[in-house]
Amino acid sequence: MPNRHSDRERWEVLIMNMLLAYRAFIFIGGCLFLLYAGLTWMAYPLMALISLGLALFLFSLVLSDQVCSCVARFGAWLKTLGQI
Repeated sequence: MPNRHSDRERWEVLIMNMLLAYRAFIFIGGCLFLLYAGLTWMAYPLMALISLGLALFLFSLVLSDQVCSCVARFGAWLKTLGQI
């Protein structure tokens, strides 16, 4: 009998493949958030800190496969949360 994977594992693989496929676009988004944080630092410091945090998160997605795996696992958990 074939080994069947759970729905959560299938979603995790799908999300991980999407994150790896769109890595270049994620990097561009991180650069844009970083640029926005630099431009709005003096006028809106709270928004600049939020966009800087988002930029760092996106850069960590691009640079670390372990972060991608954790985000994919969390996304699959959220997707399958109410389906039990």
